[in-house]
Amino acid sequence: LPEVDDEFAKDVSEHATLLELRLDLRKRLEEMVRRASEGVVRERVIDALVEANPVAVPPSLVEAQSRDTQHELARMLQLDLEKNPFGEEQVKRIVEQAERKVRASLLLHEVAKRERIEVSDADVEAHVAEVATQEGFSTPGLGETVKAATVMFATIPILCIYPFLQRYFITGVTLGAIKE
Repeated sequence: LPEVDDEFAKDVSEHATLLELRLDLRKRLEEMVRRASEGVVRERVIDALVEANPVAVPPSLVEAQSRDTQHELARMLQLDLEKNPFGEEQVKRIVEQAERKVRASLLLHEVAKRERIEVSDADVEAHVAEVATQEGFSTPGLGETVKAATVMFATIPILCIYPFLQRYFITGVTLGAIKE
C-alpha cells in the first residue's frame, strides 16, 4: 500500500497536502449526511401526509407510474423488459410504491394549491443549477439543454402518431376544399 502523505494527496486529488484532502473529504461527507437526513425527514413527512389522507387514486396513473418505474429499474440494471425480469413479488412492491407516489403527488399538489404555493421559472432554474452543481455537472447551457429535451419529448409522440392519422387529416382537408 502507498504511504498516505502529501504526495499521495497530490496523486489522487487536486489538493496539495494531505490536510487539504482530509478537510475536503470531511466537508463532502458532512454534506452527504446532511442531504441524506433531509431526505429521510422529507420522506417521513410525505408518509405521514399519505397515511392521514387515504384518497382514491386513478388506476391509470398508478399503472403509468408502475410502468415507468419498471422501465427505469430495467434500464439501470440493464435488463430486458421483454423477458419479464421482475417476479410477482417485485411487481407487487413496485405497484404499491407507484400508488404511494401518485397519492403523494396528488396530495402535495392540493397542499400547494390551498397554500397558494407557486414556483417560478427562476425557482426551477435555481434548483436545477443547485442539483447540477451537487452532482458535478456544469450549469452553463443546462437550461437550454432541458428546454431542448422537453421540446423533443413533446414532439416525438406527435411524429409517431401523425403517419397513422395522416389519412384523416387529408380527408378533412379534401372535404373542406370541395365547394358545392
